[in-house]
Amino acid sequence: MVFLSKVETAFNISSRGWVVVPVALTDPDIRVRAGDAVQLRGANGCWDGHISAVEWLTRHDGGCHFGFVLSGEIDCSDLGADAEIWIDESMRH
Repeated sequence: MVFLSKVETAFNISSRGWVVVPVALTDPDIRVRAGDAVQLRGANGCWDGHISAVEWLTRHDGGCHFGFVLSGEIDCSDLGADAEIWIDESMRH
């Protein structure tokens, strides 16, 4: 696994699942796609899952960002502060 980013925020969309928003990517050469294996690491534990979708988000300040919609096996309610997003090393291009 390769470190991708700290988690800026995570929220639940009842019809879609958990969305994790990264602070900033540490390596612009890493490509992230639906189906990629992902691992969330936080003070409260470690969760393995997959990215269901990569979505553009519109921020309240007018800016744009992206987030990862996660597979159903990950529940981000227990992530805690300073959580990190790690991705399968084979996604490095």
